[in-house]
Amino acid sequence: LKQKAKALKTAPEKLREEKAERIKKAEEQGEFCPEHLYVIDFDGDARASQVDELTSKVNLILAKATDKDEVIIKLTSPGGVVNGYGLCASQLERIRNKGINLVACVDTVAASGGYMMACVASKIVAAPFSYVGSIGVVAQIPNFNKVLKNHDVEYEQVTAGKYKRTLTMFGENTPEARDKFKQEITLIHNRFKAIVAKYRTKLDIENIATGEYWLAEDAKELNLVDQISTFDEYLQNRLDFTKVCAIKISIDKDEKKSLKDILKKLLMAKTWIKTVRKQLTKAVECDNQYQIK
Repeated sequence: LKQKAKALKTAPEKLREEKAERIKKAEEQGEFCPEHLYVIDFDGDARASQVDELTSKVNLILAKATDKDEVIIKLTSPGGVVNGYGLCASQLERIRNKGINLVACVDTVAASGGYMMACVASKIVAAPFSYVGSIGVVAQIPNFNKVLKNHDVEYEQVTAGKYKRTLTMFGENTPEARDKFKQEITLIHNRFKAIVAKYRTKLDIENIATGEYWLAEDAKELNLVDQISTFDEYLQNRLDFTKVCAIKISIDKDEKKSLKDILKKLLMAKTWIKTVRKQLTKAVECDNQYQIK
């Protein structure tokens, strides 16, 4: 029993020694082993409404992290508005600019603006059946001019500046306006390609910046991603080579409740109070009956 107890006491120490030896060998082979591992999530929508939360997380990381640490972002996004995702990518660039190793993990999708964010990372890890790519720009505007004309409705628009408005929803669009709108979309596309080419230097940017997307296995052959793995698998592996600890950063949200939710909660509380009151009444009655007997 004493020998077993001694073995149990030394087991954690043996694990620490084995990990230290594993890290030492990895570093001798040139592998980066971080002091701390910072983990964040980004689940984006078309409006990039999570940009403020991402900014807060990046601020927290930059307040503590150094170039000896690593940041892993679990990234999920089909893309969306240009300015919103441009800002999201810029927030991640702040991490790279501080010399901190940044890894983007994609389990399902990182397309368009989502891939713009991912390409800022020094490494992109993607699950086998995740979608990545879609390096392109799209804009679509319905035009009701013919409908208005059919109902004898005139539409007037006054602008100052030759290109204050190009395509409109209600006016009659001209070839010149269409050409100008196309130019603006092309400028955004060129800027998108420039960001991808800056961080993914092995890419044939003109060949892949067609708006297409690929499954991760095919994307790896095109140098769109670096490693095929799920987020959980990659994280578990990195934990084995992290010297101190991993830190998950999340932001608690104070969700605003509607009047309907508040009333529902109050009604539930009243129902609960009535139920408890009935149970107490029955208990007292039973107790009184017992005492009388």
